[in-house]
Amino acid sequence: MSKIYFLFAFALVGFLSSMKLDPKNPPTGQTGAPGQTTCSTAPGCHSGGTYAGTVELSGLSDTLKPSTEYSLTLKLSSTCVRTGFQITVLDKANKKCGDLVAGTNCNLTTANSKQYLRQSNPVNLAGGTASYSFKWKSPAKIDNDSAYFYFVMLQANGNGGTSGDNVAKGIKKAIMPTLSATNDAFADLVKVYPNPSADYINVQLPNNEATTLTMTDRSGKNVYKTTINGSHVLNAKDLNRGMYIIHLESKSFKTSKKVMLN
Repeated sequence: MSKIYFLFAFALVGFLSSMKLDPKNPPTGQTGAPGQTTCSTAPGCHSGGTYAGTVELSGLSDTLKPSTEYSLTLKLSSTCVRTGFQITVLDKANKKCGDLVAGTNCNLTTANSKQYLRQSNPVNLAGGTASYSFKWKSPAKIDNDSAYFYFVMLQANGNGGTSGDNVAKGIKKAIMPTLSATNDAFADLVKVYPNPSADYINVQLPNNEATTLTMTDRSGKNVYKTTINGSHVLNAKDLNRGMYIIHLESKSFKTSKKVMLN
């Protein structure tokens, strides 16, 4: 019986000790987003650190393309010993925006209709830096056109507890142009090439939404019409030489491009 009590006490001590370690799965809602704490400001979490490190999110353009997957890296530069991270992506209304995809040593969870990506295990810094890589897929469109990336990285002293630690946090904003007939930013994302062309015309859209392609001559007469998804190669060998207009229209956008056949 005493042996059983000893084993139970030993297991209990191990459990309590493990609670002091840098968390493998930190609590959600600690990204510093509106209404959220971080693991430096949440009660009973990491505190007391004075590290002045910086955190950087790379791989994201300031202007987003719809339905596009981005490979991102979150990097901490600091004099601390260990680190972990948490990130969420929200729109202006603080609702989930796009889809995070876990990378190596990362795991994804959902709470209160928001996604949180975080470390599966903390890592030690090497040469004053440490990083985590993952992916994010932009939505087909964003309410109010903006995506906000809220992220934190722990700056831990590696003592196995929660004292003497703090976080480096950041925010990055990216814009997705509204898909509309008059939006020049979206029109720039549509590629029609080569232009001028002698035979074949490539049409490349920034998303995979079903889109009606209509080609008209200068008088407005339809000479070609089809439905495309993302990309299309148009055979123009049998058309008369001259100026044409390619009209593109889907449920969420409409735009036109001029093309010359010579």
